[in-house]
Amino acid sequence: MLIFHTIPAGTVICPVCSGPLDLQDNSLICKNRHCFDIAKQGYVNFLLQAPKEKYDKRLFQSRARVSRAGVFRGLTDRLGEIVRNELERQDLKRRESRSHGLKKQGLQQRERQQQEMQQHQLQRQAAMQQELQNKVLERQARQRGELVQQKVVRPSLGQSPGERQCTAAAILDAGCGEGSHLSALVRHLAGTSGCKLVAAGIDISKAGIQLAAKANPGMLWGVADLAKCPFANGSFDVILNILSPANYSEFHRMLADDGLVMKVIPGTEYLQEIRRALHSETARRTYSNDRTVELFRRHFELVDMQQVKYELLIEQKDLADLLQMTPLAWQAGEEQLRLMQTMNKQPVITFDFVILIGRKRYKR
Repeated sequence: MLIFHTIPAGTVICPVCSGPLDLQDNSLICKNRHCFDIAKQGYVNFLLQAPKEKYDKRLFQSRARVSRAGVFRGLTDRLGEIVRNELERQDLKRRESRSHGLKKQGLQQRERQQQEMQQHQLQRQAAMQQELQNKVLERQARQRGELVQQKVVRPSLGQSPGERQCTAAAILDAGCGEGSHLSALVRHLAGTSGCKLVAAGIDISKAGIQLAAKANPGMLWGVADLAKCPFANGSFDVILNILSPANYSEFHRMLADDGLVMKVIPGTEYLQEIRRALHSETARRTYSNDRTVELFRRHFELVDMQQVKYELLIEQKDLADLLQMTPLAWQAGEEQLRLMQTMNKQPVITFDFVILIGRKRYKR
């Protein structure tokens, strides 16, 4: 529950009225008294009604084991490099902005000092003229001149913007499942910058979020619908969407103006050995991601596309989990799956991903 004390105020909003949610005891409550309890595992269920579960707990347990075996390390390492570079870029930009602000503040201080000096000189001249015109009031005029000197105000430097605490860098994994990818990414980013890292993951599956919260209690986890995300406008510097459905209008709303959205989609050779074994005579024997790329382009400026491709020798236990978690095997018969696992004790499997990297599109 303590994680809800550490997130920036106003980040989490009510999915009913969009008002900010405040922590009160073990609940998040908005001004309209809509209440969302924090479960004992540490997550919050933001759904307004229970959905029909599409994925069961076994799927997420399988994906967690596959992740722990290092199957997705090549992908998460690359994501970590991209996010690290982005956060460092954003941090540099904030520093330059603060430096510019300090320079501007210094110029303003010098202008105020010059104006005060000019005012002081005019006051001294007035005092001298008074002294010449009326010797009787010489002593009083001198006193007034001394008082004028005493009234010269030196500007205070105050607190430097550079001394303020750096704002947190916020990352959202939208469609996070059991949280394996986000937790691996956060470990990769440990100590990236002087800014605090706030990581949040949401998924419509309660089973997945329960596993995520149990394995990674130091992050913000929520059961939520991507069509009604419980986060304020511009809350995140980076939004991840890994092998999961997307809601681009919500991503655009939650992304900071200078933020980055990263969608990971299968490449044409992703799990091609499984695809060939199970779908050699169906329309699914080949795959193209062209439509997914085009849809992404409609909503964001595609600034980069990166491919991550590698082959791994898969142990039998990991192959069983891989078949459990991939949609390619969901419609296969039990006999097909058994043959797939027994034909080769240690098959080589291809992992082929494409990372779409985008920013908000602005009219020029």
